[in-house]
Amino acid sequence: MHIKLKSLLETILREDDDSAIPNDVPGDEQVHVFDFDDTLEYPSVQTTAKRLMTEGYTVYVITRRQESDSEEVYAVSDELGIPRRRVFFTNGAMKWETVKRLNIGRHYDNNEDELKLIRENTDAETYLVNATEDSSEIDHEMGDEEQDTKAFSFAIKDRK
Repeated sequence: MHIKLKSLLETILREDDDSAIPNDVPGDEQVHVFDFDDTLEYPSVQTTAKRLMTEGYTVYVITRRQESDSEEVYAVSDELGIPRRRVFFTNGAMKWETVKRLNIGRHYDNNEDELKLIRENTDAETYLVNATEDSSEIDHEMGDEEQDTKAFSFAIKDRK
């Protein structure tokens, strides 16, 4: 119970403290955010994140995991070169509030409910990720009124 209370208190303090928002957020179109579980945990999606960073985009991680379960997330973000100050744990809360607070331009996630809330509450573009160890398919998710003219998808294969 003490650990849960401490984690909740740290989350509340982080959300109320503007200094917890990194100063290097360059604006929404340059910022891409990846969910971790069933998304960035896979090498095929990590390849996409690396490519985006090479192209000059800023990459973040937002996960609903508890901060106490951060070891695997930090191992991958460290390996990719994503600074820990750009890794956010919502501790079970939906991600849209963090996406909005950070002025995120594009969010990649495997959870359609998360993506729907992000579209409804923020200006971020959303991408549905269906990934495995060897490949990933990323579909651009838009509101119903935009589906006819702008929807697209692409597949990325990571060959070892």
